[in-house]
This record gives sequence, structure tokens and C-alpha cells, in this order.
Amino acid sequence: MQKAAIESNPEINNGRVMQKSAVNLSCEKSTERIMEQQEIYELLKQVQAGTRTPEQALEDIRMQPDMLVGNYADIDLHRNIRQGMPEVIYGEGKTAEQIAGIIRAMTERDVKNIMATRLSPEKAETVRELLCRQPEKVEEVSRLPEKEGQEEIGSGCAFRQDAGDGSEKCQHTGDTSEKRKNAADGNVKCQNTEDGSENRQISGDSRKDLKPVVFEYDSTSRIGLANPFETKKTGKVVVVAAGTSDLPVAEEAAVTAELYGSRVERVYDVGVAGLHRLLHRLPDIEDAKVIIAVAGMEGALVSVIGGLVACPVIGVPTSVGYGANFGGLAALLSMLNSCASGVSVVNIDNGFGAGVLAARINRQSCGG
Repeated sequence: MQKAAIESNPEINNGRVMQKSAVNLSCEKSTERIMEQQEIYELLKQVQAGTRTPEQALEDIRMQPDMLVGNYADIDLHRNIRQGMPEVIYGEGKTAEQIAGIIRAMTERDVKNIMATRLSPEKAETVRELLCRQPEKVEEVSRLPEKEGQEEIGSGCAFRQDAGDGSEKCQHTGDTSEKRKNAADGNVKCQNTEDGSENRQISGDSRKDLKPVVFEYDSTSRIGLANPFETKKTGKVVVVAAGTSDLPVAEEAAVTAELYGSRVERVYDVGVAGLHRLLHRLPDIEDAKVIIAVAGMEGALVSVIGGLVACPVIGVPTSVGYGANFGGLAALLSMLNSCASGVSVVNIDNGFGAGVLAARINRQSCGG
């Protein structure tokens, strides 16, 4: 079987994005998402004209909104069509095995730029090792009925789950694998239903060559990226951080905005304790389409920037600070009470949310 190709760089990368891209100063509109929708439209026209059957079109566009992975994830496959970026994996609270399983399943559907946030270096390394190891099967369950003779990808039967001791049990009865029986065609059915017609069967030998996965990790933003694909960068988003301690949140915002198609410029360590540092960088931020201002402590930087620029400002309070900072609550309340106009605020340490919002504002301002 073909082994996965893993390319990674666990270094900080000097606080920069994980992939190189050409700088585009214009607001040239990216056509990637539009072309995907146009392709679907052309297929539907072919069905209307009778040159393609509904079944053929269905196979081509895989018109299914979601995909079950094992018994722990339900992937939104049309997120990219609706929003211009695939579903993002929130890494905290998920095991490395679950993250790798989701990435594997999405890779089998040719999904690019699969983003996993809030990964510790240890968890990222485990994910990398799991992706490098060729698994015996992909735990996937399609919700579409299969055509006769078509091979199912993977073996994630909706009626089977791990029993915890290496065996499998039926989700209907709770019993282990002896409650399942082999069908005449070598497939496995749930004995409780005797039905294999609605994707309730799994291949008796689910081994197949899986597509290689490229996995990168950035330890500053704590973001893992699978199957990186260079996207055209448009407009200008400026990420401003008050202090070096705010960089993990600032980089999460910056990397996210870049992956969503924005050209990002970073202005770091310009907090109000040395206001002259920010004033020296005004030429860099005044022509931005949107600014992300990241600050802990008392969070005053957001109001200062909001009073200096004409574009929208997104405040990101961080949990950096001493006791009365209350884990970022003081900065959050300060930003929410800003007297500067045009300031909006996201949750504490939510660099990802700020990056997505900034990218959408940037895209709209560029006519996208």
C-alpha cells in the first residue's frame, strides 16, 4: 500500500504563515469557490438536457451534505461551497486519533486546506505519526445508498463500534462481534436488522490504498494544516498585537485570515505602554480593509487603534495579564466599552473567530 507523504516543520517559522504565497496588493476576486459552484450548475444543466443521468451527476458532485466518521464526527462537506473554506477541526477536546480520522476521511474526498486549531505540539506530533501510518480502513459511513457493485470506502458501519477490548459490538444489541454474521457475498451485516441495503454493510476486506496526506504544523498559532493548497491572497488585513505574549492568539488570527484568502500584514509588540511604536507603524495600517487588534492586560490598544483608522477594527482580548485581569475578562469588558466607533469584539483568545470575520469583511470590501 502507498504510504502517506508527511511534510512538516515544527519550528515557529518566525511567526509567519506556514505556506508561501505571492503578494497581491489588489482586490482581485478569487474564483475558486465560484468555479466549484459553476461546475455543479453545469452538471445540473446536463441532467436537465438529458445528456447525463441524475445518478451520474450525483456520483460526480457527491451531492451529500455530510459524512459520518466512525461514531464521533459528522463532517459538513459543503462548508467550502457555502463559505469558501472547508470545515475546521477544533483540536481541544478531541483525541489525536479522532483528528487524524477526520483528516483521513476528508482527504479521501479530495478536501484541501484542512485546518485543525488549538493543537499542542505533542498532539500534533501524534496526529502526524498516525497520518504517516497507513491504516487498514477509513471509518466513514456514507448517507447515500450505494449502487450495485460499487465498492464502499472504508468500514464505518453505523451499527458497529469499538467494544474497548479490541473487538466490535453491534450498536443495536450492545453485543460483541459474534452477533454479526457474514453475508453470502463476504460482506458483514448487522444480525439485528438483516439489512445491508441502506449502507448498513461493510466490506469484508476494507483495505485499499488511501490518498497521501501532507500535514504541517505551526507551534506559534497551534494550527495544523493538512493538504495545503495555495490560495490567491487579496485585499489587506492587518493583525496588530500589543505584546509578544499575545502572539499565539495573533498568529491564530493571521494564519486563519491567510487560509481564507486574505493578504495579511503583521504589526507586533506595539502596545500602549510604548505608544510611539504604534504611531511609527501607522502607514502600515491606515490602508487596511480591516484590522485585528489583539491585546491582554487592560486591552486599551483596541480603542487607540479604533480612534486612528477608518476601517473596521476587530478586538481580540487575550487571557494575558495578572490577577485582576481575570483571565482576559478585564480586557474583554474594556473593549466592549470602547468609545471608539467601528469596533467589534470577539471572545477571549478567539483568534480563529477574528481571522474568519476579518477575511469575510476583506472579501466583501474587495467585491468578493
